[in-house]
Amino acid sequence: LLSLPALPSRVFTVCQLTFPQQSFILPVVSMDIFALPEVFLRNLMSKITIRDRLMIRQTCSDFEKLVAESHAGYFDDAMIDSYAVPHKVMLSFENAQYNCYFERNDECLINRLFSGIRIGTLAIEIHDNDGDLSALMNFLSNFKAYCVHFPNIDFEWKLKSAHFLMAVFPNSDFAMEVENIPDLETLTKLPSLQNLAIATSEKISSKLFIKLLDRHKNLDSCNVVYNRKRFRTGTVTIGSDDFIKAVKMIDEDRDAKMAYMMVKCANMLTCLRELGISQISVDSEAGDAFGEFEVVKVMKHGNTLNFYLMHN
Repeated sequence: LLSLPALPSRVFTVCQLTFPQQSFILPVVSMDIFALPEVFLRNLMSKITIRDRLMIRQTCSDFEKLVAESHAGYFDDAMIDSYAVPHKVMLSFENAQYNCYFERNDECLINRLFSGIRIGTLAIEIHDNDGDLSALMNFLSNFKAYCVHFPNIDFEWKLKSAHFLMAVFPNSDFAMEVENIPDLETLTKLPSLQNLAIATSEKISSKLFIKLLDRHKNLDSCNVVYNRKRFRTGTVTIGSDDFIKAVKMIDEDRDAKMAYMMVKCANMLTCLRELGISQISVDSEAGDAFGEFEVVKVMKHGNTLNFYLMHN
């Protein structure tokens, strides 16, 4: 390996490697990176990793300024956790392949690491029950996310904190997983969520289910993953009128809308009978009509037949 004298930190150098039986000595190429056009520097800084940003900013004051005043670009996913290390916030990128830690104060390193960042899905783990979210809100001030996900909401104060933090992302979609919140009615007061998953041991009334379905885009009250465990959740007690109302709400939504719920067989059979669908059988096929519904697809899984119905 060819050794070279030290050069100023703002100058990039290119040298060469010695391979077995052959040596290639290339001329040293030096360039002042700050002589490049500003638009080139901005694009360059949006392509480098967070790890490289942490290293580059320590090189010299010019690079520190460049890092602080440039956009970090786009990342598919990231997670923020304020519980992992006391008095610090953990920022995890790309499925936890790289973690970095920041002091929880107004002079947080995040303000010197990039001027902004865009993230596909940003998960925020809420652990602090001190009622003061100002430090976390300040931390998030230069984040933009297409979807903000609040997992593991299992206390009322976590729900309130999540609702409070939503104000930081006025243009984002939201997703949330809640478990055993005593008053599920409070979920109807949240901003519209793209996805709401509910794990509860309580029965969900038909009235509350309709409210939640009207308020939120996709509702899952059946199988919910919480802390890597899958919960069989409470049933929805729904009558035929509300069942039709739910179907119409999904049918009339301009975008795709989904409701995934658990209903007792007897309750569901009553609904189907009142709607004229009770005559459906193993011989039913696509195109058959039952009351206000039409079979659009039949799929067989082992000994189970799944009928996909469309409301006319």
